[in-house]
Amino acid sequence: MSVRPREQRLVAIGDSITLGHWDPLGGWIARLRQASDARVLDTSRHEYAAVYNLGVSSNTSRDVADRFKPEVSVRLVQSEVEEAFIVVAVGINDSQIRDEREPYSVSDYASNLRRIGVEAGSFTNATTVFVGPTPVDEAKTDPVSWDETKSFRNARISDFSDAMAQVAEELSFPFVDLFHDPVLAHEDAHINWDGLHLSWTGHDRIAHLVGRELSVHGWRAWAGAK
Repeated sequence: MSVRPREQRLVAIGDSITLGHWDPLGGWIARLRQASDARVLDTSRHEYAAVYNLGVSSNTSRDVADRFKPEVSVRLVQSEVEEAFIVVAVGINDSQIRDEREPYSVSDYASNLRRIGVEAGSFTNATTVFVGPTPVDEAKTDPVSWDETKSFRNARISDFSDAMAQVAEELSFPFVDLFHDPVLAHEDAHINWDGLHLSWTGHDRIAHLVGRELSVHGWRAWAGAK
């Protein structure tokens, strides 16, 4: 009689890029779920996995920190039969510039990530992965087309990416660096009129990078995926 593997659950929490605005396939989390659902079907539920997308448009790290515990706790069951994975992908909105002012500081961002990390640590059966912010196409984001008071600039986004990498190292969390990825730096990775949100190419790339990192830490549903 074969032994059933432990059930796996994945919760991803973050902003509009996590949510998948406006990708017809649902964004990079949806791609992780597609691979997960396919594995459940292929194994006749012998290998159970569930994926939850908790992305909210315009969320900053403080927003995520405020809703982290109540939203994650109802989706993860701390049990010996379950392996949990938490993906935290937030930072692009913290980096925004408003009327040439910086409403959110890098130090506050790091503090919010540490708060999230402490709460993630309360899920003793969970592996937490930090996913950094993506680069932008500054020709379209300085300012953005829908709000002339708002800008996103790569030099500042880089500071937030570095801060997340540092906090991840402090907490011994895996970190997926998206800012320095050459595919995501290319203009084709973004919606062509937007420059901030991602195209099919961008979401596909993040799914690959995050799925690969998760698989290193035991997420079975990405094994063998493209």
